[in-house]
Amino acid sequence: MHWTVDRLQGRRHMLKNLGRATAYDVELSADKAIRFGGPIGPQSIQMGEAIEFLAIGSMQAGTPELIVSWRDTPDGERREWRRPLP
Repeated sequence: MHWTVDRLQGRRHMLKNLGRATAYDVELSADKAIRFGGPIGPQSIQMGEAIEFLAIGSMQAGTPELIVSWRDTPDGERREWRRPLP
């Protein structure tokens, strides 16, 4: 799976599935975020699809790091991708 994350406006970001397949049971979270708002519950993200989320850090906590976990197949092993937010 290949992911990309871009800043939209302010603290809003967009995660996009650039892979060649659907990602299943996708869950988002963030380290060092004092406030995080993303999709509720696991969801599937098709190839080329994107989802938006909000992540707010602080000077004390530092730059938030996005954590994406998913499965390559509906019953597959969980995988994880991390990236500091732009």
